[in-house]
Amino acid sequence: MTATIVVTRDGVIDVDLQAALENVGFQLVIVPLIAFQAHPLPQQVQQELEKADWLFCTSATAFECFLPYLPSAIQIASIGEQTSRSIREAGRSVTFESTSQYGKDFVEEWLALGLERQTILLPQSHLANPRIAERLRQEGHSVLAWEMYDTVAHQAGQAQLATYLNIDRVIWTFASPSAWHSFTEVVKKLPASHKIAVIGRTTAQAVMDSGYEVDLMPDRPSITAMLETIMDKEKRYGIF
Repeated sequence: MTATIVVTRDGVIDVDLQAALENVGFQLVIVPLIAFQAHPLPQQVQQELEKADWLFCTSATAFECFLPYLPSAIQIASIGEQTSRSIREAGRSVTFESTSQYGKDFVEEWLALGLERQTILLPQSHLANPRIAERLRQEGHSVLAWEMYDTVAHQAGQAQLATYLNIDRVIWTFASPSAWHSFTEVVKKLPASHKIAVIGRTTAQAVMDSGYEVDLMPDRPSITAMLETIMDKEKRYGIF
Protein backbone atom coordinates (compact mmCIF):
# COMPACT_ATOMS: atom_id res chain seq x y z
CA MET A 1 0.00 0.00 0.00
CA THR A 2 1.35 3.41 -0.96
CA ALA A 3 2.28 5.88 1.77
CA THR A 4 2.64 9.62 1.31
CA ILE A 5 5.65 11.71 2.29
CA VAL A 6 4.81 15.39 2.60
CA VAL A 7 7.83 17.68 2.21
CA THR A 8 6.88 20.95 3.87
CA ARG A 9 9.64 23.07 2.36
CA ASP A 10 9.81 24.21 -1.25
CA GLY A 11 12.67 22.98 -3.39
CA VAL A 12 13.77 20.41 -5.94
CA ILE A 13 14.16 16.81 -4.78
CA ASP A 14 16.82 14.72 -6.52
CA VAL A 15 15.07 12.69 -9.22
CA ASP A 16 17.00 9.50 -8.41
CA LEU A 17 16.09 9.76 -4.75
CA GLN A 18 12.45 10.38 -5.61
CA ALA A 19 12.44 7.31 -7.88
CA ALA A 20 14.02 5.21 -5.13
CA LEU A 21 11.35 6.33 -2.66
CA GLU A 22 8.61 5.45 -5.15
CA ASN A 23 10.16 2.01 -5.62
CA VAL A 24 9.67 1.20 -1.94
CA GLY A 25 6.08 2.43 -1.94
CA PHE A 26 6.15 6.16 -1.21
CA GLN A 27 4.42 8.99 -3.01
CA LEU A 28 6.31 12.27 -2.57
CA VAL A 29 4.43 15.59 -2.48
CA ILE A 30 5.70 19.09 -1.78
CA VAL A 31 3.52 21.36 0.34
CA PRO A 32 5.61 24.41 1.31
CA LEU A 33 4.68 25.85 4.69
CA ILE A 34 7.13 28.75 4.85
CA ALA A 35 8.04 31.53 2.46
CA PHE A 36 10.84 34.09 2.44
CA GLN A 37 10.60 37.85 1.97
CA ALA A 38 13.89 39.60 1.21
CA HIS A 39 14.65 43.08 2.59
CA PRO A 40 16.52 45.86 0.80
CA LEU A 41 20.17 46.00 1.77
CA PRO A 42 20.74 48.43 4.66
CA GLN A 43 22.88 51.47 3.82
CA GLN A 44 25.43 50.53 6.47
CA VAL A 45 25.95 47.17 4.79
CA GLN A 46 26.24 48.77 1.35
CA GLN A 47 29.08 50.93 2.64
CA GLU A 48 30.98 47.90 3.96
CA LEU A 49 30.53 45.52 1.03
CA GLU A 50 33.88 46.06 -0.65
CA LYS A 51 35.77 46.16 2.65
CA ALA A 52 34.59 42.77 3.91
CA ASP A 53 36.82 39.70 3.85
CA TRP A 54 34.13 37.03 4.25
CA LEU A 55 30.48 36.34 3.61
CA PHE A 56 29.06 33.79 6.04
CA CYS A 57 26.17 31.82 4.52
CA THR A 58 24.13 30.01 7.17
CA SER A 59 21.49 28.93 4.65
CA ALA A 60 20.88 28.78 0.93
CA THR A 61 18.08 31.31 1.41
CA ALA A 62 20.42 33.86 3.00
CA PHE A 63 22.81 33.49 0.07
CA GLU A 64 20.07 33.76 -2.56
CA CYS A 65 18.63 36.91 -0.98
CA PHE A 66 22.10 38.50 -0.79
CA LEU A 67 23.23 37.37 -4.26
CA PRO A 68 22.28 40.61 -6.12
CA TYR A 69 24.71 42.51 -3.88
CA LEU A 70 27.53 39.96 -3.71
CA PRO A 71 31.00 41.53 -4.15
CA SER A 72 33.22 39.86 -6.73
CA ALA A 73 36.25 39.24 -4.54
CA ILE A 74 34.77 38.23 -1.19
CA GLN A 75 35.51 34.82 0.31
CA ILE A 76 32.46 32.69 1.10
CA ALA A 77 32.01 30.41 4.11
CA SER A 78 29.16 27.91 3.76
CA ILE A 79 27.40 26.01 6.52
CA GLY A 80 27.33 22.75 4.57
CA GLU A 81 26.90 20.90 1.31
CA GLN A 82 23.33 22.00 0.56
CA THR A 83 24.15 25.68 0.96
CA SER A 84 27.37 25.19 -1.00
CA ARG A 85 25.40 23.68 -3.85
CA SER A 86 23.30 26.85 -4.17
CA ILE A 87 26.43 29.00 -4.09
CA ARG A 88 28.14 27.00 -6.83
CA GLU A 89 25.00 26.91 -8.96
CA ALA A 90 25.15 30.72 -8.91
CA GLY A 91 28.67 30.55 -10.34
CA ARG A 92 30.56 31.40 -7.14
CA SER A 93 33.20 29.37 -5.38
CA VAL A 94 33.11 28.28 -1.73
CA THR A 95 36.28 29.08 0.20
CA PHE A 96 35.25 27.25 3.38
CA GLU A 97 32.57 24.61 3.94
CA SER A 98 31.78 23.20 7.37
CA THR A 99 31.34 19.48 7.86
CA SER A 100 28.38 20.16 10.18
CA GLN A 101 25.17 21.96 9.33
CA TYR A 102 24.66 23.28 12.85
CA GLY A 103 25.54 26.93 13.37
CA LYS A 104 27.62 26.40 16.52
CA ASP A 105 29.81 23.79 14.83
CA PHE A 106 30.09 25.92 11.67
CA VAL A 107 31.62 28.79 13.63
CA GLU A 108 34.01 26.60 15.60
CA GLU A 109 35.27 24.87 12.46
CA TRP A 110 35.93 28.22 10.78
CA LEU A 111 37.62 29.64 13.89
CA ALA A 112 39.94 26.63 13.85
CA LEU A 113 41.50 28.11 10.70
CA GLY A 114 43.23 30.54 13.08
CA LEU A 115 42.83 33.63 10.92
CA GLU A 116 43.77 37.09 12.16
CA ARG A 117 40.99 39.67 12.59
CA GLN A 118 38.56 39.39 9.66
CA THR A 119 35.61 41.52 8.58
CA ILE A 120 32.56 39.29 8.12
CA LEU A 121 29.16 39.90 6.54
CA LEU A 122 26.37 37.80 8.07
CA PRO A 123 22.95 38.07 6.35
CA GLN A 124 20.29 36.26 8.38
CA SER A 125 16.63 35.54 8.89
CA HIS A 126 14.82 37.69 11.44
CA LEU A 127 14.55 34.45 13.45
CA ALA A 128 18.31 33.80 13.51
CA ASN A 129 20.09 32.98 16.73
CA PRO A 130 22.59 35.76 17.61
CA ARG A 131 25.19 33.32 18.94
CA ILE A 132 27.09 33.03 15.65
CA ALA A 133 27.88 36.75 15.53
CA GLU A 134 28.59 36.84 19.26
CA ARG A 135 31.06 33.96 19.07
CA LEU A 136 32.94 35.49 16.14
CA ARG A 137 33.20 38.82 17.96
CA GLN A 138 34.51 37.06 21.06
CA GLU A 139 37.45 35.92 18.96
CA GLY A 140 38.17 39.45 17.77
CA HIS A 141 36.50 39.45 14.38
CA SER A 142 34.42 42.33 13.05
CA VAL A 143 30.91 41.10 12.22
CA LEU A 144 28.16 42.99 10.43
CA ALA A 145 24.97 40.94 10.98
CA TRP A 146 21.56 42.06 9.80
CA GLU A 147 18.09 40.78 8.89
CA MET A 148 18.27 39.91 5.21
CA TYR A 149 14.86 38.28 5.01
CA ASP A 150 11.73 37.36 6.95
CA THR A 151 10.42 33.82 7.28
CA VAL A 152 6.62 33.80 7.06
CA ALA A 153 3.85 31.24 6.80
CA HIS A 154 3.08 30.01 3.28
CA GLN A 155 -0.68 30.44 3.22
CA ALA A 156 -1.27 28.54 -0.03
CA GLY A 157 0.61 25.58 1.41
CA GLN A 158 -1.33 25.76 4.67
CA ALA A 159 -4.55 25.57 2.67
CA GLN A 160 -3.45 22.19 1.22
CA LEU A 161 -2.93 20.49 4.58
CA ALA A 162 -6.50 19.24 4.99
CA THR A 163 -6.10 17.08 1.87
CA TYR A 164 -3.40 14.99 3.51
CA LEU A 165 -4.84 15.00 7.01
CA ASN A 166 -7.78 13.02 5.66
CA ILE A 167 -5.74 10.08 4.34
CA ASP A 168 -3.90 7.25 6.11
CA ARG A 169 -0.18 6.47 6.06
CA VAL A 170 1.36 9.94 5.88
CA ILE A 171 4.85 10.98 6.93
CA TRP A 172 5.19 14.70 7.52
CA THR A 173 8.72 16.05 7.10
CA PHE A 174 9.96 19.30 8.65
CA ALA A 175 13.22 21.06 7.85
CA SER A 176 12.93 23.90 10.38
CA PRO A 177 11.03 24.97 13.49
CA SER A 178 9.39 27.65 11.32
CA ALA A 179 7.81 24.99 9.10
CA TRP A 180 6.56 23.12 12.14
CA HIS A 181 5.06 26.28 13.67
CA SER A 182 3.34 27.07 10.36
CA PHE A 183 1.92 23.55 10.41
CA THR A 184 0.56 23.87 13.95
CA GLU A 185 -1.10 27.18 13.11
CA VAL A 186 -3.51 25.09 11.06
CA VAL A 187 -3.32 21.56 12.46
CA LYS A 188 -4.44 21.16 16.05
CA LYS A 189 -4.33 17.36 16.18
CA LEU A 190 -2.40 14.94 14.00
CA PRO A 191 -4.06 11.60 13.10
CA ALA A 192 -2.64 8.71 15.12
CA SER A 193 -1.58 6.86 11.95
CA HIS A 194 0.62 9.73 10.76
CA LYS A 195 4.37 9.98 11.40
CA ILE A 196 6.74 12.92 11.87
CA ALA A 197 10.26 13.17 10.42
CA VAL A 198 12.58 16.09 11.17
CA ILE A 199 15.83 17.32 9.71
CA GLY A 200 17.73 17.66 13.00
CA ARG A 201 17.83 18.42 16.71
CA THR A 202 16.51 21.99 16.66
CA THR A 203 13.40 21.04 14.71
CA ALA A 204 12.94 17.93 16.84
CA GLN A 205 12.88 20.11 19.96
CA ALA A 206 10.18 22.34 18.46
CA VAL A 207 8.04 19.27 17.71
CA MET A 208 8.51 17.83 21.20
CA ASP A 209 7.77 21.19 22.81
CA SER A 210 4.35 20.95 21.14
CA GLY A 211 3.68 17.59 22.78
CA TYR A 212 4.39 15.37 19.75
CA GLU A 213 6.91 12.58 19.27
CA VAL A 214 9.52 12.52 16.54
CA ASP A 215 9.49 9.25 14.62
CA LEU A 216 12.44 9.74 12.28
CA MET A 217 15.56 11.94 12.27
CA PRO A 218 18.75 11.52 10.20
CA ASP A 219 22.26 11.38 11.63
CA ARG A 220 23.20 14.53 9.71
CA PRO A 221 20.83 17.45 9.08
CA SER A 222 19.81 17.62 5.42
CA ILE A 223 16.60 17.06 3.50
CA THR A 224 18.27 14.36 1.43
CA ALA A 225 19.48 12.54 4.55
CA MET A 226 16.02 12.82 6.09
CA LEU A 227 14.39 11.22 3.05
CA GLU A 228 17.08 8.55 2.87
CA THR A 229 16.45 7.73 6.53
CA ILE A 230 12.75 7.23 5.81
CA MET A 231 13.57 4.94 2.89
CA ASP A 232 16.13 2.96 4.86
CA LYS A 233 13.78 2.36 7.78
CA GLU A 234 10.99 1.28 5.42
CA LYS A 235 13.31 -1.24 3.76
CA ARG A 236 14.58 -2.63 7.06
CA TYR A 237 11.55 -2.69 9.32
CA GLY A 238 8.56 -1.00 7.72
CA ILE A 239 7.35 2.29 9.15
CA PHE A 240 3.60 1.78 9.48
